[in-house]
Amino acid sequence: MRIGYLRTDAAVEKGIQQNKLLKKIGAKQFYLEAAIVGKFEKKYLQQLLLEIKAGDELVIASLEHLGQTPRELVKIIQGIYEKGATLDILDLPAFKQAKGSAQKRVFTKLVLEMQEYLVAQEQKMLETKRQAGIELAKKHGIYKGKQVEYAANVHNQQKRLVFELIQRLLAKKARGERISISEIARKAGVTRQTVYNIKRDLTASIKNKRR
Repeated sequence: MRIGYLRTDAAVEKGIQQNKLLKKIGAKQFYLEAAIVGKFEKKYLQQLLLEIKAGDELVIASLEHLGQTPRELVKIIQGIYEKGATLDILDLPAFKQAKGSAQKRVFTKLVLEMQEYLVAQEQKMLETKRQAGIELAKKHGIYKGKQVEYAANVHNQQKRLVFELIQRLLAKKARGERISISEIARKAGVTRQTVYNIKRDLTASIKNKRR
């Protein structure tokens, strides 16, 4: 079933036109979220995400209607994809050329991976700033360091097992298996940030061994 979702101020002409467009393309079910300045309400979006099921197609005028940041979009699109549903994003030309639900599912996965890439790039920038801050703190003798929570040598056995699971899944990803950071985090029962941190530490460890 094609489901339409739109965030708009009904008084804005653009919003009215988008509303008409979504109805015109044959959405059998429709959710309209009122846009409020300074807020990003999700009442109907949350309802939609609970009700959407395999085979459904979520039609949106623009990706920004689902979320404001790449991290937020990853979480939402991942949920849609895992339920077996797909996106149809009207302002992305690729979706206009898609032939059938199978191809739209491929495009949905590509959009998800692009947002994950943006999250990873953001994380790299934050890590660069963090390292610069650490070096500055070390220079002034005020850096004490932070205890690692997940590693091969931590005392907590459960956290060692989680680390080993994430390490195996990251190795599979590195070998080319199509597994996302979100999937790894879900399987390990941790946040994506934890997976990124472990990936960073493993990469640093490998680089140090090669020196």
